[in-house]
Amino acid sequence: MICSYHLIYSLLLHIFTQYSIHLVHTNQLQIVTQTSLNTQREREMLNWGPVFVAVVLFVLLSPGLLFQVPGQNRCVEFANFHTGGASILIHTLLYFGVICLFLIAIEVHLYFGRLLHTHTHTEMADWGPVVIATVLFVLLTPGLLCQIPGNGRYVGFCNMETSGLAILVHTIIFFALIVIFLIAIGVHIYTG
Repeated sequence: MICSYHLIYSLLLHIFTQYSIHLVHTNQLQIVTQTSLNTQREREMLNWGPVFVAVVLFVLLSPGLLFQVPGQNRCVEFANFHTGGASILIHTLLYFGVICLFLIAIEVHLYFGRLLHTHTHTEMADWGPVVIATVLFVLLTPGLLCQIPGNGRYVGFCNMETSGLAILVHTIIFFALIVIFLIAIGVHIYTG
């Protein structure tokens, strides 16, 4: 089992380095005591900012919850709990733009948790949270691939509908996956 993870990791590393994108995987967390805090890099804590921004934007920009652009009958419809291919595309572009604004331009950070030694690349922007959150936004938009719970079923597939409960369940799944990718695994994508 561990051997397959290393094989997948080395394959992904090879793919990313071929296209001049670097994937930094920090698989060792080093807990630092207060007496050994010598440099600024050792003072860094877990950055929950990308997770917080991604989850809040997932809820706010889920098509059909607050608004849907384009709507089924109008340009903009509010709280109709429907979705469609065009609206998922528009909402994904909105999601990508807003998350880039918060994570790349403004650089939102939220620190709490245990202390650890991290690798920082100050000269390059970290596109890992943006790419992972955008891909998860598309894959977990209720009604596109699946809807948990579905309307009248436990799971609905490709029904282009949503509900408040489905958005809640998909948000919990989104939160769990983004914490795994950004906090536990520590995926970073640097272009340069």
